[in-house]
Amino acid sequence: MIQNDQATMLRMMAMALKRQNDEYANSEEQRPISRTIAITSGKGGVGKTNITANLALAMSIQKAKVGIIDADLGLANIDVILRLKPKYNIEHVVSGEKKISEIFVKGPAGLTIIPASPGRIPMASLSEIDRSILIRELIRSSSIFDFTFIDTAAGISNNVVDFAVSAQKIIVVTTPEPTAITDAYAMIKVISQRKDADLGIIVNMAQSPEQAIEVGERIILAGKKFINAKANFLGYILMDKAVSDSVSSQEPLIFKYPEAIATKCINSLASKILENSL
Repeated sequence: MIQNDQATMLRMMAMALKRQNDEYANSEEQRPISRTIAITSGKGGVGKTNITANLALAMSIQKAKVGIIDADLGLANIDVILRLKPKYNIEHVVSGEKKISEIFVKGPAGLTIIPASPGRIPMASLSEIDRSILIRELIRSSSIFDFTFIDTAAGISNNVVDFAVSAQKIIVVTTPEPTAITDAYAMIKVISQRKDADLGIIVNMAQSPEQAIEVGERIILAGKKFINAKANFLGYILMDKAVSDSVSSQEPLIFKYPEAIATKCINSLASKILENSL
């Protein structure tokens, strides 16, 4: 019954938003150009969500209008990282209680969050059709932003991959650990089977720039050789105890430790993404 109700509400939401979009397309006003960037990983614990939050904040500070979709539908984390307490989330949209725009949460530096629901199995087990509708409407509703980050869960489940391939650019986060490298390659393989994607790699918790570059090149070469996947090395974040301190205190790294080496890496990545999108 719950799944049937969800399916009905999702279809009604899709129809309503289609009518709104059709009216908008026929008006003189032009829809702004928006970039969607999925940040994902094959392995959990590589710092994906923290990178998403801080990258988005860094770009907001640089005057971009940025939103984040928390795409870990059953285990929301973005709001925890930013010490936000949203009253409503994506589950309230699926149930028909709220429109997507009504669950937007304002974060620091003008950042906007579209929060997921914490610890909810029904949301994490949507059918393929319902998930497809939800993803499409989330992205449509986020077109008001210059950039929308999609923070996926870790792993290669359908939930994760569907959200990842919905984006224009996909960033795979790894660390130098052998298991993380293997899982990053597996993620790139799965994505490449679904889409000829614009793939970037960020190496987190690197001991040095040289180590990060070596890890990135290893994954890129394996992708080209074995699965004909095209990826590029986007950058790195160096190991820095300031990161764990900021996560523990639920304060964004770039605010709490603006001079930290990891913050400088984040700011460099943010500038690179902005420059490449011009």
